[in-house]
Amino acid sequence: MSFFTRIESGDDPEFMGLLEQFIEFLTGKIDRPKLFVIRVDNWFDHKWLGFAGKTHRRHEEFPNIVVSAARWYPRDEFTLPPFSPNRILDQKEFDLDADKITQATSSTKIHRSKKTPSSQNILRNLRELCGRGLFIWFSSQSSPNGRASMMVYQTKDDNVGGWYVSFLKKDRWQVNQVKNIKRDIVADAFSGFYEK
Repeated sequence: MSFFTRIESGDDPEFMGLLEQFIEFLTGKIDRPKLFVIRVDNWFDHKWLGFAGKTHRRHEEFPNIVVSAARWYPRDEFTLPPFSPNRILDQKEFDLDADKITQATSSTKIHRSKKTPSSQNILRNLRELCGRGLFIWFSSQSSPNGRASMMVYQTKDDNVGGWYVSFLKKDRWQVNQVKNIKRDIVADAFSGFYEK
């Protein structure tokens, strides 16, 4: 039974079960009043972790030339990942209480529905969006792709942390790549569900 997500066309049911299990594991381990679960169109890689967007400036000697640079932030300054609005397929917000988890009645859409310049996104610090929250992004199309990804950010007052994990499906789902998290932690969360 799906509570945090729902199975859509192109989703692998086994991966979606794994995702539900992992979200449940996280909500039991982390004290946060808010949970945001965001479905991203298609697979995304580890380079999205900490990515804030691109900055543009005019070249000092040649003002007709615009120089672009990608910006990644250190762990304590995470901003909202600048996914294009058409890649955000669904956003859900949950209230985490000690006794129960409920879907928020008035959900905060953390991703904008219209494309905005990176210069505006770079200013959207996650701590300002939600001082104490858990943000989970996951990829759609896991069935035809045979791979899936998930990225998690956590905010707690002045602290922000984040990590990434990707999966490949062979006979069963396997952890492919991890960034900023130990494989053992992922293994504990998915114990008995996938192959290491």
